[in-house]
Amino acid sequence: MQCKRCKKNEAKIHFAKIINNQSTEYHLCESCAKEMNIMGANHEFHLENLIAGLAPDAEPEAPAAESKLACPVCGLTSGGFKRTGRLGCPRCYETFYDELIPLLRKIHGSSHHTGKVPMRLGEGGAHNRVREIKKLRRDLREAISQEEYERAAHIRDQIKQIESELKSTGAVNES
Repeated sequence: MQCKRCKKNEAKIHFAKIINNQSTEYHLCESCAKEMNIMGANHEFHLENLIAGLAPDAEPEAPAAESKLACPVCGLTSGGFKRTGRLGCPRCYETFYDELIPLLRKIHGSSHHTGKVPMRLGEGGAHNRVREIKKLRRDLREAISQEEYERAAHIRDQIKQIESELKSTGAVNES
């Protein structure tokens, strides 16, 4: 297969970028991958450079404001994060929160981690029921705040029913 960038050399690096459920395949030769800083001189793959390439670009009129944003613990700046694709410490997640959320949405399609459920738990597994209870509790708080008391009572009854099912199967909800 030929390199999709230079259209001269044989493609040896193949990867797919999936953003918002749309897949884009990349087929690059070694020299193009090096030029794009995806692969180093010793043939090591630089995942952080791929991530950095997905980071949202700074607004043209905001470079001064961007340079002032730095992590108070490790000193990493926004520009440093965009260049390396890596955060310096746990506090960086709070410092660069406003930049990370759009990046996570771009990479994963969502900024909320839901995780995966093991196959053995199945559709009606206790884990899914616990998740359902958590969602219903959020809905209950929302219904109460909007003074939708009939809806809140219905949600409360759903929660009680699921909790009693979990107790009867031995999977007690601790949350």
